[in-house]
Amino acid sequence: MIHTRYGIIDSIRFASAPPAPSFPTDGLIARYQFENDLTNSYGVADNLINLNSPATYDYVSGKVNTGIFFDAISLYESVYNTDSNIVNTVSGYSSGSISFWFKIYDTNATDTCFWYIGGSSSTKCGIAVWKNSGGAIQTGMAASGNTMSATVGVNTVGSYNDDTWHHCTVCWGPYNLQLYIDGTLNQARYDQNYNFSITSKRFRINGSASAGSQLRYATLDQFYIYNRIIDSTEVAQLYNSGNGI
Repeated sequence: MIHTRYGIIDSIRFASAPPAPSFPTDGLIARYQFENDLTNSYGVADNLINLNSPATYDYVSGKVNTGIFFDAISLYESVYNTDSNIVNTVSGYSSGSISFWFKIYDTNATDTCFWYIGGSSSTKCGIAVWKNSGGAIQTGMAASGNTMSATVGVNTVGSYNDDTWHHCTVCWGPYNLQLYIDGTLNQARYDQNYNFSITSKRFRINGSASAGSQLRYATLDQFYIYNRIIDSTEVAQLYNSGNGI
């Protein structure tokens, strides 16, 4: 007990600071964890929206707790939003990064899109990540006036269509396109400087601009979206926060 000029202080307690997040937060605008919902748990972006009502996807065991499972055999299954904080990462000479976990075993030997940011009208250019018909992971950018079928991008060597959890990070910006798989830079190119001039933009998980190119037998988890290019140390941090090592 301490006696002071103005009264008595009975006790003093020092609270410890909250623990620092286990993931990079600088420039983080959305963190979709799919814990049985489509909410954004960190950052300023809106929650995701069902393409269909009622929803046609399922929540299953994910890489961290639960994930979102797509089995788009007879019906398009996508979640999306048009939040400006996300879609403006493909405005002008912009930069961004998206990091996520995926597990796929897709017997449909066609190109299938993990996610897409870009135009939702006739000018369907932007950036996307997809699995190609051989099971490799590809990412590409399409400039204004082109479609995603006219992309300049990179793709992995070998197939990831193996029903095993893998981590993918894509970073883009002026003269910069990087594709990381399982915490390691897999492919990159530094020869394109796209000016994204796009109107009526959207962000879509599982599907391209027109909701086509659907994944089948795919589980996704832990989507992180940044409005800047994250570095290799931060990619490793995201990978290891899902117990990648």
